[in-house]
Formats: sequence, structure tokens, C-alpha cells
Amino acid sequence: MVSDDLNNIVRTGDLSSVQDALNRGVGRLNETEAEIARQLEDIDNQLGVIADDIAAAMGTAEDVADFLAGPAQRLDERLAEQQQRLEKLRDFADNYPAVQERLGNAIYHIGELRDLLKKLEDPSQLESWNQEVQAKLDQVRQDLREAALRISESVNQRVEELNRDVQEKLQAVQNVFDNVSGGLTALGDKLGRYQDAIQSTGTTLGGAIQLSATLRGDLGKLSDDVERIVTSDGFRRFLDVLENNPEELAGYLSDPIAMETVPVYEITTYGSAMAPYYIMLALFVGSLLTATMIHVNAPIPPLPLLRPWQRFFGRYQLFFLVGMVQALVTGLGCVYYIGMQCLHPGLFLLACCVCSLNFTMMNFALVYALDNIGMALSVIIMVIQVAGSGGSYPIDVLPEVFQKLYVLMPFHYGMDMLRETIAGRYENVYWTNLAVMAGMCVLFAVLGMLLYYPARPLNRLIARSKEKSGIM
Repeated sequence: MVSDDLNNIVRTGDLSSVQDALNRGVGRLNETEAEIARQLEDIDNQLGVIADDIAAAMGTAEDVADFLAGPAQRLDERLAEQQQRLEKLRDFADNYPAVQERLGNAIYHIGELRDLLKKLEDPSQLESWNQEVQAKLDQVRQDLREAALRISESVNQRVEELNRDVQEKLQAVQNVFDNVSGGLTALGDKLGRYQDAIQSTGTTLGGAIQLSATLRGDLGKLSDDVERIVTSDGFRRFLDVLENNPEELAGYLSDPIAMETVPVYEITTYGSAMAPYYIMLALFVGSLLTATMIHVNAPIPPLPLLRPWQRFFGRYQLFFLVGMVQALVTGLGCVYYIGMQCLHPGLFLLACCVCSLNFTMMNFALVYALDNIGMALSVIIMVIQVAGSGGSYPIDVLPEVFQKLYVLMPFHYGMDMLRETIAGRYENVYWTNLAVMAGMCVLFAVLGMLLYYPARPLNRLIARSKEKSGIM
């Protein structure tokens, strides 16, 4: 059996015998069936010729006696020859009972046909006799076609068995040596196409012979491919590894990639990684509460020599002191009370102070120049930065509007500056962000002083409207 050969291949790991197993399988699969199919096709062709000759002889014979003495006798001899061939073929197909039964029917009907050739006596019955002879010939040929159909069914069944057997047994070899997988699975495809083709041929006798030759050719090509693989240097080296160091190969196949993690700017805890975001939020909220709880535009006695910048910075000194206190409390608490990771504590405290300076200057300038409108703008700026500064999620996954506003957000530069002190510095990133934050402080101060006097009429109008409402 083919399964015994393939079992031996899988057990010993010797792929060099695959070629012999395939050749033996093809021989066992097609030799008998192909011979029977060839004989049936030839006999069927001979009977077709005999049928034509009978019709021609009936048309040329001068009378019944002349026909029986000449053409009928020669036709009987030819029918006897085909009858003997069918008897030998029936003995040859001893492993196919269904085929033997149909061949027996054909032999019997040929015997009846030979008797009809000898029974013609009345010329008036010539037409009906001719029809009966042709009917018998058609019956014999139908018996041959049914025998061919049984051969096709037998081939179909054995192809299915061989297909399953080969697929199962070669799967083990395929898993060990992936380079052979294309050839092995191709065998299943060839056998599957052979099976489909047999089903589609119906009762055609020549189709079975042609398909047998096609299958032999395809499996021969596969056998040559396997032989080239077996004799290759790569396969010999592969077998050497299997024989001499199978543990190493098994380890490589189970884990082909060795990964080594090298921490770069490592942050050991999740809290330390999120600290820059929440420090920014704490400092901004503290400066906003300071601007709303402490009167920004406190009444000042009229001083004719008081300049706008003196008025602005004179009042801002209080907010500056509050901002520095909250920055030191927040920074020292994170490092020494909570125990946050920090590689550069001094730079960390400096960053907290700069961020607090930026936020107090922003909120003071907005409230100083725009009063109630400035408070509302400070709240809006805080909400936008909380959602779109990349503190909780990478900026690349946020909506496009936040990505465009990202470069304008103080949170962005403050968090990058704090991360440099927590995980480690990279070139001049820390000082670049510090310069940006300091530049924003100058921008906010200038903005507050420039908008103060033009916005005073609007601020008074809003203040009167608020007093009339009685709500605030």
C-alpha cells in the first residue's frame, strides 16, 4: 500500500524514498483500470465498424441467400473475435465484479446477435431483421459503456483514498521541511483535479486513458522535484543538523527571534510617566484660581507719573509670589513626598517655576486686560489643553484641530521640559522648551498691557450689565 511506504518515510525521515512510493502508487492506481479502458474502447470501435458494415452489406446484397453466404458469414467471424476478446477481458477484470457483470451481458448479447445473422430466411422480413440487428449492436455497446462507467467509479474511489492517504502521511514531512510543502500539496491538487476530471468524463472511454497518462506525467514531475531536493546540499545540511543537534534546531523553531530590550530614557512607574501632565494641570488651575480669587484690577490712587507697565507689573508681583510658592510646593512634593522618579531635581524645580510663571502671566494678563471675558478665555484655554495637549493620548491619534493647535499650547512645551528631568535629557530639548515658555511670558505681558486701555469701555459695559442682572 502507498500508506505503508509513506509511513516508513515519516518514521525514518528519509525523503529519498518518496519518489519510489509515488511511482508505485501510480502504477497500482492506473495499470489495471487503464488496460480495461483501452480494451473496451477498442472493442467499442470495432463494433461501430461492424454496424456500419452490416448496413452497407444489406444495401449491396442481391438476395438473402447471397447475403448469408457472403457478408453475414464474415460478420459472424468478426463478432466471434470480439466475443472472445470480451471473455478474456472478463477474466482479466476478476477484481471488478460490477465490470465482469456488464461484460457478461455484452458477451450474451453478441451471442444473440450472431444467432440473428443465421436466422434470416424471408426476404420480406429484411427491414425488421435489420432493425433488430442494429438494436442488438446498440445493446452491446451500451453494456460496454456501463462497464467503462464502473471503471471510472473505481478509479474515482481509489483516487480519493490515495489523495487522503498521501495528504495525511506527507503532512508530517511538510511540517519539518517547509521547502517541500509546495511539491507535497501539489500532489493533492493533481489528484483532486484527476478526480474531478473523471467525474466530468461520464462514459467516455478515451478520457480515462488520457487522464491516466496526465496523472503519471504530473507525479513524475513531482518525483523529479523531490529527488532534486533530496540530493541538494541544503537538504543534506538540514539532515546533519537533525541528526547531530536536534535540540538546537527545536529551540530555534520554537523561538526563531531572540529579543533583547534595551531601556532608553526609562521611566519605571506609570505615575512618573503621567506626572508632567498632572503637574501642568495643577499649576494652571492654581494660577487661574489666583486670578479669580484675588482682585486683579484693585483700585489704585491716581498717580500722574504712573506708567502702564509699572501699573501692570506692580500688581503682578503678588501673583508672581503666589505662583512661585505653588511651583515649589508642587515640585518638592512630587520629588520628596510622593517619591516620583526624577534624574535632575534641580532642573525639575526650575521647570516647575518657569511653567508657573507662564501660567500666572497668562491668566493675569487676560483678566487684567479683559476682566470677565479674560476669565472665560482662561477657562477655555485650560479645557483645550487638557483635551489636546497629548498628555493622556499621543497627539497623532487626536482630532486634526488639536494637532494644529498643539504647537501653540504651553502645556506641550512644559510637559516636554519636565520629561527631560524625569527620564533623562537629550541634547538641548530642555533649554529649547524653557526658552519657548519664557518667550510666551513676554508675549502675554505685552498683550495684557496693549489691550488694557482699548478694552476698558467694554469691560465697564459688561460690569454694569452683570450688576443689573443681580445674578453675579
